[in-house]
Amino acid sequence: MIEKLKNKKLYVFLLIIILFGGFLLIRQTPEEKWAKQTILAYIEAKGFDIRPGTDRYNIFLREVWHGEIPELTSPPSDFVKNDTEANYIRNYAAEKFQKSQKRPIETELPDFEAFPAPTDESK
Repeated sequence: MIEKLKNKKLYVFLLIIILFGGFLLIRQTPEEKWAKQTILAYIEAKGFDIRPGTDRYNIFLREVWHGEIPELTSPPSDFVKNDTEANYIRNYAAEKFQKSQKRPIETELPDFEAFPAPTDESK
């Protein structure tokens, strides 16, 4: 009986450690939160139809990471004031782009319908 109780306590203790460790992995730093909010503000300001978790968002993050969006990576601009902020943006984009490559991405469907190909009979 005492052995079962000790095992239960051990399992509960291990579960608490695992949950706390998972919480620490999920938690974002203030820099990551700022970078994400800034990227989303840029997307909204430009009127882009890009949502996190989509292929288009991934492509956008890759462009940011490679410095192809100067308003987010080349200070000064309306979105980043100095090199430190630009580095926050690049680091966030690199991390999220690489993580998204390890998991499936939501696929966006085009807004058009397919039409049948013309046949020789229609001539």
